[in-house]
Amino acid sequence: MRWKRTAALLLTACLALSLSCAWAGTLVGYVNIDGVRRGILKDGDWWYYQTDDGMVIYQYSGKSKDIVIPETLDGVPVVSATTWAMPTGVTSVVIPGSFAAIPDRMLYNRTSLTSVTLCDGVQSTGASLCWNCLRLTDLSLPASLKTIDTGAFYGCKALTEFTIPNGVQTVASDTFWGCTALKSVRFPSALRRIKANAFHGCTALLSVQIPAGTSVADSAFPPQTSIVRI
Repeated sequence: MRWKRTAALLLTACLALSLSCAWAGTLVGYVNIDGVRRGILKDGDWWYYQTDDGMVIYQYSGKSKDIVIPETLDGVPVVSATTWAMPTGVTSVVIPGSFAAIPDRMLYNRTSLTSVTLCDGVQSTGASLCWNCLRLTDLSLPASLKTIDTGAFYGCKALTEFTIPNGVQTVASDTFWGCTALKSVRFPSALRRIKANAFHGCTALLSVQIPAGTSVADSAFPPQTSIVRI
């Protein structure tokens, strides 16, 4: 019995040592996320936890309002973030290509946000990505992007122009709802569908050129928008 107890203690010590070697971040506590107990690590300004897919940003605690999310932490790809990870006063965010699919509402209602860059490798924006980001003017999207999800730029009232990357085939419902300053949108030749209310309330959008084969919902654009097929 004594040797079993000694073996158990040694095993526990080895596991603790292996974890400390595997993580550069400091284990600061545990939280329940979606019913799963996660160990929260901290390295500098970044709080994060590990899943089977990679690291997830739990929170950024730094003072900078211009945030570049790291592509890796502890040598593991950073693949996602919580909806509360980015501070409410953030002004610019760069999201790495390791985020193949950005989580829904990641930058929801960040009203001070002026610039968002999605790096090459990102394939999906997630729904309501920049919902009500009233000051957003600078938006950079990669060629790898395939899906702009529902309401991604809803209420971005300062956005004046937008280029949809070539890989995107569908503009989802409510994508640009209420973008009242939007004057110019460039559509890719591969675009197949523009869904209902995609540009609802875009009162400055007076004319658009759309590929001839693209299906356009009746309520996709406001009444004053002239649609030219090319």
